[in-house]
Amino acid sequence: MKNKPYVRAYLIKIKKQAFTLTGIFTIILWSLCPSLMDEVRNIPPFEMMAIVLSISFFTSLIRLKGKINVIKGAPLRMFLFIMVCITVNQVGYVLAFKLLKPHEAEIVYYLWPLMLLAMTIAGKQERFTYLHTIALGMCFLGVYYAGGIFDGITISDMKGYGCALAAGISWALYSYYSKKIKYGLSGTTGILLLPGAILCLIIHLCFEGGYVALTLKQMFFMTIQGVIILNISIEMWHMAMQKGNFRFLSIAPYWVPILSILLLVLFNKTKMTPQLIIGGIMVSLGSSLRCISLIFPTEQILKMYRSSYSKMAALYHAEEGMSYRTIALLIIIGNIG
Repeated sequence: MKNKPYVRAYLIKIKKQAFTLTGIFTIILWSLCPSLMDEVRNIPPFEMMAIVLSISFFTSLIRLKGKINVIKGAPLRMFLFIMVCITVNQVGYVLAFKLLKPHEAEIVYYLWPLMLLAMTIAGKQERFTYLHTIALGMCFLGVYYAGGIFDGITISDMKGYGCALAAGISWALYSYYSKKIKYGLSGTTGILLLPGAILCLIIHLCFEGGYVALTLKQMFFMTIQGVIILNISIEMWHMAMQKGNFRFLSIAPYWVPILSILLLVLFNKTKMTPQLIIGGIMVSLGSSLRCISLIFPTEQILKMYRSSYSKMAALYHAEEGMSYRTIALLIIIGNIG
C-alpha cells in the first residue's frame, strides 16, 4: 500500500508518454500531406475542400452512429473557435499548394511552430532568450534559401505565401489553445467542419465554374485526406496537446518539412537540390535550437558561473596562499552541495 503513490505517478508518466507518441505518429501522418495534395493538383481548390470536408463530416457521423446531440453539452465558443481554425487552416493549406511548388508551400507553412513559440512567450509560459533570436534568424534564412524561394517572385507567389502563413497562424492558434480546452473532441471533428464544407461548395459553384470529374485514384487520395488527416489525426493531435508533453510536441513538427521533402523526392514529385537540402535543414535545426534551452538551462549555467567566479575572487583575496585549483575545487563542491 505504501508504494501506491509511486505506482500512480508511474502510470501517469506512462500515460503522458503514450499521448506524446500519439502526437509523434500524427506528425508522421502529416508528412504525407504534400504527396497526397500533389495527386489532386488539377482539381479546383474549393471543389476539393468541399469534398474532403464532407468526407470528414460523414466519417464523424458514422463514428458517432448518427448521434450528433453528443456535442450539445459542449461550449459553443469552443466549437466555433475549432471550426474556424481548422477550416481556415485547410483552405489556406490547399490554396498554398495550388499557387506554389509543394516544397515551398510546406516549408513556409511549417513556420507555425515558431508562431506557437511566440504565443507561449506572449502568454508568459516561456521566456524569450538569445537562442530564440538565433532560431528565428535561421528559420527565415532557411525559408529564403530553400529551393530558391522568393527568386523571381510573382503576385501569385505572394498570394501563396499569404495562404500558407494564414494556414500556419490558424493551426498555431488551435495548437496553443488545445492545451487549455478541457473538452475532448471524441469523434466530433467532422461535424464541426460541415459549415466549412457548405461554404466551400458555395464558393466553388459561384467562382470556380464547372465540376471537374475525379478519377478513382484521386477519390482514394481525397478519402485518405478526409478520413485520416482531417478527422482522426486532428483528434489525435488534440489529445496529445492536452495530455502529452506540450513542449516536446511544439518542437517535433519542425522536422515535418524534411520528411515531406524526402517523400516528395521519393515519389518523384520534386527534385532534390542543394538549396532545398540546406534550406530545409536550416528551418528544422534552427527552430530546434529551442530544445537546447529545455535540455540545457544556459541562463542558469551562466548565472552559476558568474557567482562562482565572484566567490573564487573573494576566496583568493581572503586566502592568498591558496592556489586557484584548490579554490576552484571548493567552489565546485559548494555548488554541487
